[in-house]
Amino acid sequence: MQAGAMHGVRPAEQPLIDRLREMANQADGEYRPVLTSFLNPRQRVLAEMVGAKAGVTVHGNGGFTNAEMQRVLFAPDYFVPEASDYAVTVLECQYPAKFTTLHHSTILGSMVHHGLDRSVFGDIITQDGRWQLAVSAPLTDFIAMNVTQIGKTKVQWQAVSAADILRVHVPFRDLVTVVSAIRVDAIVAAGFNLARSQVKELVSSGDIQINWLSERRGDAQLVPGDMVSVRGHGRVQLVDILGITAKDRWRVALKVLVK
Repeated sequence: MQAGAMHGVRPAEQPLIDRLREMANQADGEYRPVLTSFLNPRQRVLAEMVGAKAGVTVHGNGGFTNAEMQRVLFAPDYFVPEASDYAVTVLECQYPAKFTTLHHSTILGSMVHHGLDRSVFGDIITQDGRWQLAVSAPLTDFIAMNVTQIGKTKVQWQAVSAADILRVHVPFRDLVTVVSAIRVDAIVAAGFNLARSQVKELVSSGDIQINWLSERRGDAQLVPGDMVSVRGHGRVQLVDILGITAKDRWRVALKVLVK
């Protein structure tokens, strides 16, 4: 592990760690808040680690209550953030709901097709046919002017007030269980009550992601904060490693979201 690297950080995460460390040190050195782009839950764990080392507080906001993707503020102790400090705007998609159906994947695809990096917009949520998207505030006009079609459907985007933001409950359940190893195949098998043979097939088929990146190694090691997405089943997050049992198995705390 290179100098300055932190325990539990994968080599692929080191560039992000370096960027976050620079921002945290800037917040500390200049005694002012510094804002990141949208970070997923694992990236926010890294931000918390960096913030603790730099001696700054870490705040997050993604526009929605309990948002998965959030912008993070590294800030001195004196700073109490307001919603406007995160520069997040929630847009609602206006479309002919009586005649067409939108999907998360097509909305996401439209954003990426228009050159928007995943870090500049947050959660896409729906309720009763309504669709809302959290975006970095400076991109509001760009999206309104350029993302005018999703698939074959003409759309418009309108900023919504705090009172009109959707509040969707994501039904994660807590699970404390015992596994033979802190690796992706064991955690997936425990989280969804699957046989190892089923998990092996999901891995080989490319149906598993760790922190939104494809993973084809069943023996990939996990660390607290990792989110594992399993196509057709849902998500399982390793929340904490609680210790080793008398039979040398690992007791873990998970959060599980079943589709």
